[in-house]
Amino acid sequence: MPERDANGKLIRLRGGAGGAPSVGGAMGLHWQSILIILPLGVLTFFTLGIASVTTMAVALFAIIIFAVYAAQDVIPWWYVLYGVGAEILLVWALRPNLKKLMEGNERVVGISLHGWLKSRREAKQSGK
Repeated sequence: MPERDANGKLIRLRGGAGGAPSVGGAMGLHWQSILIILPLGVLTFFTLGIASVTTMAVALFAIIIFAVYAAQDVIPWWYVLYGVGAEILLVWALRPNLKKLMEGNERVVGISLHGWLKSRREAKQSGK
């Protein structure tokens, strides 16, 4: 039976695509990877301002980092497969966001560089 709140309204749990668990998995495999993934993810988010792109980029960063470490025989190559699997699952989960992105309708966070530039451009156009 579905869960309902105190007023009898149906409770709908809505979550993300799984970016945080995929980063957690990467950290569980090789904890030092978070020292690279996290700053790159923050930089991507505050530059582009699109959460779905950041989520996919973080998994891509994990693939690259794991490949570099595996090439140096620091970690096994199957860690790279974890990154590839996580990326595939995230892209699958983010299909609706990718459609919006291709249509130019994906939400851009205002505190990002992209969001700031977009708001300036829109303000200029509305002021003409």
